[in-house]
Amino acid sequence: MKPQEAHATIQMIAKWMEIRVEHGLQTIDSTEDFRIQADHSLRGGLLGRMMIEGKEPLAHPPPLSFSRPWYSLIEKGETILDGDFVYAGIESKKLAICQHQWDIVHRVDDSYIVMWQPDKKGDSPWGRWKAEPVPEGWKLSKMG
Repeated sequence: MKPQEAHATIQMIAKWMEIRVEHGLQTIDSTEDFRIQADHSLRGGLLGRMMIEGKEPLAHPPPLSFSRPWYSLIEKGETILDGDFVYAGIESKKLAICQHQWDIVHRVDDSYIVMWQPDKKGDSPWGRWKAEPVPEGWKLSKMG
């Protein structure tokens, strides 16, 4: 490994550790804990994988899809979902998308304007999204 590659790796790991603490995870106090956490997160975790690929971490945690960070939704700005993965109950103020609750801002016919608000305060850092039925199921797309 060249010195500049080693430096870049150290910088990436330091940033990964900062992000963990910023989002409520404990600091890593022992070498063994570090090895376990780094091995799990940097090999299998989406954040670690993004950082290894040289991508910058997002400013805010992305929405979740089946309890996993949904980076591809934020990167692409839209996705097509199987119809079974979107559900709104009668008179509901929430739309369940991939097993997570999105706030319904407005409904237009069969479509919804929704926001992902993980902390339930103010506007979403990811703005508003349109969830609309399409022949393949549902299309979720970033607005404006």
